[in-house]
This record gives sequence, C-alpha cells and structure tokens, in this order.
Amino acid sequence: MITNKYSLRSTVALALLLNIVIGLQGNTPLSPQAIDIRQLEKNITQLLNTSDISLQELRGGLTNTTFLATNQEDTFVVRIGKENPEILGIDRYCEDACQKSASQIGISPTIIYSDPKNGTLIRSFIKGKPLTSNDIHNPLQLKNIIQMLKKCHQIPRNNECVTTSIYEKIRAMMSLSSSYKPPFFTLEEMEIVRGTINLIEAHFHEKEQMYAGLCHCDLLPGNFIDDGNQLWLIDWEYANWDNILFDLADLCVESDFDEQETQTVLELYFGQSWRDHYEDYRMMRAIFNLRNAFWYDLRGKEIASIGECTMVNYAKKHFDLFKRDAEKSFTVTNHQN
Repeated sequence: MITNKYSLRSTVALALLLNIVIGLQGNTPLSPQAIDIRQLEKNITQLLNTSDISLQELRGGLTNTTFLATNQEDTFVVRIGKENPEILGIDRYCEDACQKSASQIGISPTIIYSDPKNGTLIRSFIKGKPLTSNDIHNPLQLKNIIQMLKKCHQIPRNNECVTTSIYEKIRAMMSLSSSYKPPFFTLEEMEIVRGTINLIEAHFHEKEQMYAGLCHCDLLPGNFIDDGNQLWLIDWEYANWDNILFDLADLCVESDFDEQETQTVLELYFGQSWRDHYEDYRMMRAIFNLRNAFWYDLRGKEIASIGECTMVNYAKKHFDLFKRDAEKSFTVTNHQN
C-alpha cells in the first residue's frame, strides 16, 4: 500500500510534471492519445523518489484514462481526466471533497494527490475483487453494501461536497441533448419531462433534510471492491451531497434488482418503516433513470457502443424505466423511436 511519504511531497511539483506530460492547455486536458506514457512514468518516478514506475492502462473507463502504476515497493492508481466532464454532470472539486471525506472514515482509498482543475488523481490501490452483479444479489454481501452506504450517507455535511443538484444537472444535460440533430426527445416530450422533473423536485423540497446525505451516485457493481476483510468504494466522480434515495435507486437499477429485492434493500436501509419510503424511492428511481438516459445519449455522441449494445439502446432502456415509474404519479408520453 502507498505510505504517507508520498503525500508529503510537493503537490506543486506534481502538478507541473503531470501537466507537461498530459499536454494541458489552461484547465482542459487533451485527448488520452496525447499522453506520453513513458514520460509520465519517468516523471512520477522522479517525483516520488522511488524505483522505476511502470504504467499499465486499465481498460473499460468511459470518462477517464486510468493506469495501474507499479514498482518494487508499491502499487497505486493514476487517473487522467478527460475534458469537459461537466457535460456528464461531473464536478471535480466536489468529487475531490467527497472522496476525501469517505477516505477519512475508511470506505474509500487514500488520495495521494488530486488536482480538480484538470481531473488528475493518484490514489492508493486496493488489492481485492471487484464485485459483480451476482455478488450484490448475495444476501450477505448486500447487507455489507447497505451498511457501507449508511456510513457514507451519515458523513457530516461538508459544504465543499455540495454541487449543483441532480435536477439541475439533468436539465443541463437535456438542454445539451436537444442541441444535437436528431434530438433524443421530441419537443413535446421535452416539455412533459421538464414538468415531471419540476413535480418531483417540488415533492422532495419539503423532505430535503430527511434524505440528505453524501451520495456516491455511481454504484456500478465493479465500483465495490472486496479485499477479504471489508468493502471499499472507488470512482467518486459523480459524488454529491444530495438525496440518499438516488444511491439506493442506483444500486437496485445497476444490479437489475426485481421488486422483491428492491423491497429488501429498502428494509435493510430503513428497517420496519421501509414502506413509508417506497413512493419516495420510486420517484427518485425515475430521476436516476432519466439521468442515465441523458448520460448515455450524450456519451453516445463520442462512443457508439459498449460491447454489443449501443449507447442509443441504453438511453432508450433507461428512458423507458423512467416512464414506468413516473407514470405511476405523472403523465408522460411515449418516446418516439
């Protein structure tokens, strides 16, 4: 594991070295192809005053370029952010504050260095097994996950962890989406969806304190790491101080929970009063799926598909899930293909 000796080194020097290698112009990093990996290895080795570091790119990330860095003593992770992350609802300053808060209570890896201006992050490496959807369906593991999320949500409020609300992020994504041709939504649909967002936002306005907490907001199974002793949460890009029901919806949707499993999640979290929170959960699940619909729509402008499934199909899937929940309380028209 990384020791504190690295965190005591000059962050100014590290920023300078990384900016030179990545080719930053102002605060906007160039595309990942602009990274000189060999030079990056040399500069990090020099900075940490250690044996030669070797970088291996970790595939699969859609919003960053990430490397596993190793030498004779340590293993750690280097993350290089891509440009314009705010398009997808990412606030690097909020990410930094949230992850540091989570690290302090021992559920997130230690941050060795971070520069929110350009999305550069170096963190300790957690040796363990990333969870799969099947792992999360395991009742014992699910209990561990809920306990971790409750710890996360109970982190004391820190104004540095607060950014734009999820509703405003979705509105911004909608506006950008509508600028592309052909648009993902018809104009009629856009107006109806805006109205639905307004209604849900107004509904939760009176319950803001009831559900407020530090939320991870990206609970893909692979973002949970089991080291054999405990669970860890990685990839805090979308973290925010917001509605904790968003995290519960995120967990259930990303792991494809059925209705019974969803009720189990709510019962594990809220206890015997879980039924009192079900309707609120369903509304926030609609918001989560709407966020994902626009996320995949916008990401699809650059990446057409993930494996055999296109971004368009992912966007449509989440929009249909949004409609399913929203129609329980509000009128939403059918999406035109």
